[in-house]
Amino acid sequence: MCSRLKSYQNRTAHRSFTWISRQRTKSAVQRIDKSYAPGLLCIAGGSHASYLCRHIRQFYKTQCVHLLSRFADEPTKDERCSYVLIHKGQWDLGFVSRLVKGNDGPTPLRSYHENLSRQISRILSYRSNRTLGILSSNFIPLSATVNACPPKDWRNPFSIFAYNSVHENLSRQFGIKYVDNTNVILPLWDASPDWNHPKDNVLDALSREILIRLMSLVGTLLKLREKKRKKKGKTGNE
Repeated sequence: MCSRLKSYQNRTAHRSFTWISRQRTKSAVQRIDKSYAPGLLCIAGGSHASYLCRHIRQFYKTQCVHLLSRFADEPTKDERCSYVLIHKGQWDLGFVSRLVKGNDGPTPLRSYHENLSRQISRILSYRSNRTLGILSSNFIPLSATVNACPPKDWRNPFSIFAYNSVHENLSRQFGIKYVDNTNVILPLWDASPDWNHPKDNVLDALSREILIRLMSLVGTLLKLREKKRKKKGKTGNE
């Protein structure tokens, strides 16, 4: 029994970790005025977006809806959302690109840029750029499918960095917020039990960073709106 336990601990040792830098705690989220909450937060993407939304709802009591939109060229239905975060890249780079679309490899960088650009343009035709953002793609462990030769999954660090550069460029081009979680996910990119999705402490850190950045942004916008309203009222009284 002891030998089995020791063997299990050795096999799962890579999943245990401690933070080497001071992380933002849950109280940091709670300290922000609740009136600055983004209302109904929607995250568009595949399973990575779904895991994030579920965690945010469960542990931070914030309304979050997962919008199933896996590939960059898939439309996003977001009529009810107060704020939309686009969280894509996993399906265009992953093995499902070959299975679902019959591609010989991942979606080429230029095609990914063009597809995502068209979708953002469509969303901004009816939504303010202040209520739309892009979330960086998560790094995943180097599994057998990623390390195969030729690879069966193309989500290696170099490709994910390239896709994230597209996200950052598009955010500048359209004037929307880019939420870069690389500083959180990169040190622990291989701490995924299923070799794919961030879990436990990593998922919690990602959720905190997203909420703090979005709530701070919404808070700033509300303050500016209130300032304009008071200024307009003062002008009217005069």
